[in-house]
Amino acid sequence: QDVRKLLSFEVPAGIVVGPRHPLAGCEAVRLSDCASYPFVAPDFSLATRERIERAMQAAQMRTVPGVVSNSIAVIKRLVRDNVHVAFLGAVDVVEEMRDRTLRFIPLGDRQWPKEELSLIVRNGTGMPPATHAIVERLREQLAKVVAIA
Repeated sequence: QDVRKLLSFEVPAGIVVGPRHPLAGCEAVRLSDCASYPFVAPDFSLATRERIERAMQAAQMRTVPGVVSNSIAVIKRLVRDNVHVAFLGAVDVVEEMRDRTLRFIPLGDRQWPKEELSLIVRNGTGMPPATHAIVERLREQLAKVVAIA
């Protein structure tokens, strides 16, 4: 192989809502729990959208997003209204979770697999000390994201 994995984390799939949204107090939700709320979806240029479509088909849900955007920043702004639900990863909302301006809630549905977040480098390349320090910092930060989610 030409590459090697330096670190890898499983990150649960989930929804993002405003802090006063009716689902905000849940520890986990199912897709069916989200069906009665308007949702904001990424467009097909973002990899998450295809996963959303497959999970909804597996759950036999025929929901049409109220808003579609190719901007995660726009999606996050829209769910702050405490009405909409967005399907984003915990990595997308780390700062907002820390500031408590948005709430990430893991999905309990089996048809929605966890995402793997990895840092991959080319084989045969040495890492200078600065790169090694960055990798260790990323490892620490990603561990915190997984712990928060």
